[in-house]
Amino acid sequence: MGGEDEGLRIYRFGVDEEKCPHCGWRVSTAYVVASSEDEAKNLVENGIWLCGNCMADTLVDREYILKSGRRVGGHPHTPRMR
Repeated sequence: MGGEDEGLRIYRFGVDEEKCPHCGWRVSTAYVVASSEDEAKNLVENGIWLCGNCMADTLVDREYILKSGRRVGGHPHTPRMR
């Protein structure tokens, strides 16, 4: 990642069997790439998100290089969007 992609991370949100805006599959988890949690929530609320399969394809197709972040505590929390 370089330039405009600096500081971005992947956010995950639980959704209620929504259709992925890209492929149309019904899923319970939405993923977005954003610079903050507020931006990520805004994207999901506005229907700008991907299912896990489409997100993986996007990361591969755009040749993203991933860097592990640090999490404090146990399992990651997945917020629910309504």
